[in-house]
Amino acid sequence: MGINGLIIAVAAAAGPTVAAGILAIADWPWLFAINVPIGLVAFVLSLKFLPRNPVKVEGQRFDVTSAVMNALTFGLLICVIDGFAHDIHLVYSDSGFCYHADHRLVFYQTSENADLSFASGRFAA
Repeated sequence: MGINGLIIAVAAAAGPTVAAGILAIADWPWLFAINVPIGLVAFVLSLKFLPRNPVKVEGQRFDVTSAVMNALTFGLLICVIDGFAHDIHLVYSDSGFCYHADHRLVFYQTSENADLSFASGRFAA
């Protein structure tokens, strides 16, 4: 945990300095292009040093319905929040928010291991 925290802290502190150095000698697209060789080196090093981790999935399959509903729900949530930020008419924002809440409820109801105590008004003590 300490090493991860140290890496994040150093990256947050060094990022603006490195970006300023890149911008001093190159145009802004190089801020993004510099990540390609760094990513390739990280990928090659990960293949060499990280252990193999085979995925063993038996009896599980991808739930397409849940994936589509999840994507729609989060997409709609982002649209509703954006609508609130840009002063979209309240009728549209509120209806989108209600639709979002209904989508989440249907998503939880279709989940295999869903705890629906919140939906039926029965709260666990």
